Amino acid sequence: MKYGICLNMAAKDPEKLGISLLPQIAEAGYDYVEMAVMNSMALTREAFRERVAAPIRNSGLPCLRMNSFCGADQSFLGKENQKRALEYTKEALERAVILGARVIVIGSGIARSVGPGQDLAEAEREMTAFFRDAADLAQDAGIELALEGLNRQETNMYCTMDAVMRQVGAVGKENFGALVDYFHFSLGNEDPESLAGIAGQIRHVHIARMIGRVIPVIAAEDRGYVPFLRALRRGGYDRTLSIEANCQGDFGRAAKNGLRVLKEIWENAAV
Repeated sequence: MKYGICLNMAAKDPEKLGISLLPQIAEAGYDYVEMAVMNSMALTREAFRERVAAPIRNSGLPCLRMNSFCGADQSFLGKENQKRALEYTKEALERAVILGARVIVIGSGIARSVGPGQDLAEAEREMTAFFRDAADLAQDAGIELALEGLNRQETNMYCTMDAVMRQVGAVGKENFGALVDYFHFSLGNEDPESLAGIAGQIRHVHIARMIGRVIPVIAAEDRGYVPFLRALRRGGYDRTLSIEANCQGDFGRAAKNGLRVLKEIWENAAV
């Protein structure tokens, strides 16, 4: 298992890049960092190379995973919106390649939401077509895409892992899989045992403490941690696990302790 941490939620800078946190993450002993696509895409190409790519390269920490694919100005529905989203995807993939990312997470709750009066079945077919095209572009770049199950407060599409896996099956591309996020999964009261059967199609995992959505403090704080990871382990999952969480206090201390907790939970989840 490789352990990482997301920069965007813990970032203090206005652009939510979190680059200033890299020395503390490296010192804490993480294997990689996870960057937000939409935040890096807000920069010009030159600024991206200078302010994101160069510091990450110099940190010695690879950016193996990227999340937060796009913002509220995008939509995966409608011919013109999809055309624009695919152009965005091309640029995003170019930047991901520069960073060395291997998986891009598609959360983007607003972009995949269906508006009032829209037919849900038709919307899902449209998104299937978009995801197939995006997966083809990603395949050319050597990158996998992972559709994230979100909670119902963030979107009205793909709010359960069953729904996510139905879309993964409909897309039918080897490099299009799923991400399971402990926070969203737990909010939906989903059964962790269901994860064992789909672990082979899960490309990445996010985790945070449920209360406050912060970096885990101790393994015993949440009885759901171990069953969640145990089911994944039983299904053969052993790829990457990122903390995607807020941090109100000393980030360096919290990140170092959070990594210790993640490793403890993973070991406790051994089957």
